Amino acid sequence: MEPEVRLSTAEFKAIAEWLYRQTGVLLSDQKQIMVQTRLMRRLKARSLPNFAAYTRYLLSDPGERELAIDLLTTHETFFFRDTHQFKILEEQVQHMPMRPLAIWSAACSTGEEAYSIAMTLALSGRMDFRVLGTDISLDCLTRGRLGEYPIEASARIPEVYLKKFCWKGVGPRQGIFRMDRSLIERIRFEHHNLLTASPAADFDLIFLRNVLIYFDEGTRQRVIRHIVRSLRNNGLLFLGTAETVRLEVNGLQSFRPGVYRKVS
Repeated sequence: MEPEVRLSTAEFKAIAEWLYRQTGVLLSDQKQIMVQTRLMRRLKARSLPNFAAYTRYLLSDPGERELAIDLLTTHETFFFRDTHQFKILEEQVQHMPMRPLAIWSAACSTGEEAYSIAMTLALSGRMDFRVLGTDISLDCLTRGRLGEYPIEASARIPEVYLKKFCWKGVGPRQGIFRMDRSLIERIRFEHHNLLTASPAADFDLIFLRNVLIYFDEGTRQRVIRHIVRSLRNNGLLFLGTAETVRLEVNGLQSFRPGVYRKVS
């Protein structure tokens, strides 16, 4: 039996520093075993003898960098997460200008949030909208574009949306469901790193939920500045309920729990 390859503290710190530079995500020392476990498969795939060799390879191969980022960043998401915020969305969309609405689901992972937004707007009677879903993970974006999910994920979708917008697979597609084409056509998925300038401007609504908790204060402020620049005046920013921003610095006004309005 081959001896187990272990990730040393120095190797962990090198990988953690690399990930921070690439994504702004901080890995605590408690994540060392997690990093070892997740990257071990890449060592085996590349037939590399140890993590020092893998780190060198990581720096030289763009494709491997994408794979490592995908493995080391969090992609937890589900439909209608923080249900009360979608109630706020449903209420507020009735008061928004009668023109095409632009919505950004930032760090959207596999797209459940983007489709939850689209279902909420469509059922409210507003079909004049476009949703941009962005993420750093190319694999997540591919899955979002398909609009297909395990049938277990449908348990979190309210029945009224489930009946109108979700199609259950049969035969070889059994065990999955697909979002309605009318929603898939209104959502565009693009690769984007939150450390860089925002991909577009003049969004009416931006969702950046449960992301800032992975950043240090300096990175949080950098990301928020990018986000707020892309939000229209009087537009709404949705954050995770445990996240806060410095209102006076960013021209934001508290509106509801986890929801902020741009006022300047």
